[in-house]
Amino acid sequence: MNKSVTCLETINRVALWLCVLSVSFFSIGRSEAHAETQWKAGIAKVIITPQTGVWLAGYGSKRLPDGKLHDIWMKALALEDDKGHRAVLITSDFQGVPRSMSDRVFAEIKQKFQLERHQIMFTFSHNHCGPRLGDDLYDYYPVDPMQVKLVNEYTDRMVLKTVDMIGESLKNLAPAQLQTGNGHTTFAVNRRNNREADIPNLLKAGKELVGPVDHDVPVMTVTRPDGKLDAVLFGYACHPTTLSFTKVCGDYPGFAQ
Repeated sequence: MNKSVTCLETINRVALWLCVLSVSFFSIGRSEAHAETQWKAGIAKVIITPQTGVWLAGYGSKRLPDGKLHDIWMKALALEDDKGHRAVLITSDFQGVPRSMSDRVFAEIKQKFQLERHQIMFTFSHNHCGPRLGDDLYDYYPVDPMQVKLVNEYTDRMVLKTVDMIGESLKNLAPAQLQTGNGHTTFAVNRRNNREADIPNLLKAGKELVGPVDHDVPVMTVTRPDGKLDAVLFGYACHPTTLSFTKVCGDYPGFAQ
């Protein structure tokens, strides 16, 4: 078996987007993750709010931010089982992480921490109120030399921050209990089968919206031996396009954090 597969299987079970630190969550049915395993978990986080005018990601026109609503984050959860297998989950308020960036991170962490690519999981909320990275969406945006320079400089900083954050999460490894469960919330809507303008009236009339949706909220918690809830991981199948302004923020996943 490849090193750290056990850890990654546990992470993959919950299809995670976000690492939310030190928050409480609604009541869920829980099961202990691999109860026979003695887990260690380490947590780290960094602010990724750009300090320069990097365009917001994922829209068809220039989206120069006019300030921020709140900071956006990148977070890491390192896991180690009782056989020493390690894996690190990285979550972020990015629209996406291009391969040109992740390859640089993989090379650095292999050299510094002896972690292989298969021991790392990059995730992102697909947030459109966050900045571009590297060559992500290069075929979607008009070429602007100054913007390319700003994006590349920002991406360089994010590579350094990611590597340092992973190192901190490994440094913080300590005994923990992992539990998994499933919640439920219903605000996700199938946008292809329901016109946005019609939805309020349909709901008010008690009519069902059409089209497939997934309202499950897979959850994993990290609790310390003293009972302290240290992290909550969760995912939800809803596109973060709920906001119409041009301020940096995390959209609904950011507010959930």
